[in-house]
Amino acid sequence: MEKKPNTPPIKAWKELKKENYPGGVKLTTKELRDYFATQVSSQVTDPNTVKKLMRHTSLNTTSRYYAQRMVM
Repeated sequence: MEKKPNTPPIKAWKELKKENYPGGVKLTTKELRDYFATQVSSQVTDPNTVKKLMRHTSLNTTSRYYAQRMVM
C-alpha cells in the first residue's frame, strides 16, 4: 500500500484488506501482563505499588520485573 497520510482510516483499512495484509500484533495475555508490569516498574520506585497493581501475594514475584529492568 502506498503511504498517503491524509487517507481516511476506513479507506486505508479497505485497501489493506484488499492486499490480504495480516495486520495486528499477536500477544498473549501473559505477554501483555508482563509488559504492563515492566512499564510500571520502570516508572515507579516503590515495588509495593507494582505488587498491588499486579495483585501479587509475594514481593518476590514482583521483584522479577525489577530484575528484568536491570538486565535490559
